[in-house]
Amino acid sequence: MLKDFGYDEHFAESLAQLGRPELIAARVVRGTRRSFEVVTETGRAVAQLPGRMLQRNREQPRPVVGDWLALEKKKGRWLIAEVLTRRSTFIRRGRGRATEAQVIVANVDIALLLTGLDGDYNLRRIERYLALTWQSGAKPVVVLNKRDMSARPVQAVTEVTAIAGATPVHAISAKHGDNVAALEPYLVPATTIVLLGSSGVGKSTLANQLLGEDRQRVAEVRGGDDRGRHTTTSRELIMLPSGALLIDTPGLRELRLWQADTSVGIDEAFDDITALAQSCSFVDCSHGNEPDCAVRAALENGTLSKQRLASYLKLQMEIDDLERLREERLRADERGRSRRKRKKLEDR
Repeated sequence: MLKDFGYDEHFAESLAQLGRPELIAARVVRGTRRSFEVVTETGRAVAQLPGRMLQRNREQPRPVVGDWLALEKKKGRWLIAEVLTRRSTFIRRGRGRATEAQVIVANVDIALLLTGLDGDYNLRRIERYLALTWQSGAKPVVVLNKRDMSARPVQAVTEVTAIAGATPVHAISAKHGDNVAALEPYLVPATTIVLLGSSGVGKSTLANQLLGEDRQRVAEVRGGDDRGRHTTTSRELIMLPSGALLIDTPGLRELRLWQADTSVGIDEAFDDITALAQSCSFVDCSHGNEPDCAVRAALENGTLSKQRLASYLKLQMEIDDLERLREERLRADERGRSRRKRKKLEDR
C-alpha cells in the first residue's frame, strides 16, 4: 500500500532514525491548518497536528500535501509526531517584505509546468517556473496547453526549447485531448507529479484527462485577457489509473524565489548564461561594466537576447534582496534582545 504512494528506503530510513518503533508512516493527501487526510499501510485516516508543532520555531517544517509523516496514536486519535525528511520541496517567498518561506508541496518527482498558448504565454514566467523547479529538487517538464487556440504552436515549442535547454517541452490541448499521450512516459507508478501554472492554464482540465473522468472542477477563462479563475482551491494528491500520483494546485499569481543561500535553480534554468559567465575575467562579474565580460559579449554579438539576460538578472536581484532583508531582520531582532536585556537590568 505505502509503496504504491511512493514510500521507499529514503523515507523508511528517516522514520527509523527517530528511534521510536511505535510510530507508523503515512502520506498527506489533503490537509488544512491542523487536520490532515493521510494514507497509511492499512488505508485512509485523519491525523491531527498537535499544539506543540503549531508553536515550533518557524524553521521547523509544517506538513503539506505530499509530505511523509511519522504518526503516533494517543487516546484513539492519530497525531503527527514528525515530518519525515523531504526529498524535494517547492518553496516560494511570502508576499511583500516577508522573509519567510511558503512551502507549496513536497516530495515531488516531476513538475508539469503549464502555460496556455493564449494570453498567458510568457517566456519570462516559464523561466521563473523552471528556476523554482530546479530549486525544489524535482525534474521539470514544460507543457504548452491550448495549442488548438494558437496559430503558431510549433514556433512556441521552438521558443521555449531555446530557453529550457534539455527540459522536455510538449504542446497539447487538454480540452480536446490532443497530444496528451506525449505525457504518458512520465506517468510511472508511484511517481509523484505536480501541476503548476497560473489560473486558467488548464491544470484541472489536464488532471481530468489524465484521470479519465471529470473529477476536478473547471471554468472558462475570463474574456478579453485570457486570465483564469481559481477552480482548484486546495491541493490534493490523487492516484491516476496508471499508478502515478498527481497533485493539482491552485493557480500561482505570485511566484518569488526563496533560496537565498545558493544560486541552485537559477544556474540550471539559465545554464547558457552560467556557462558564459565561466569565461568572464572576474569570478564575481555582474555582467555590467566589467572588462572582458563573456556574457555581455554574447549580448553584443546576438547569441544572447536582452530579454533573457534581464530575466536572469531580475531573479538574481530577488535573491540578493531576500538576503538583505534577512540580514536586516536579524539585526533588528538582535537590537530587540539587547533592549529587553538592558530593561531587565535597569528594573532590578
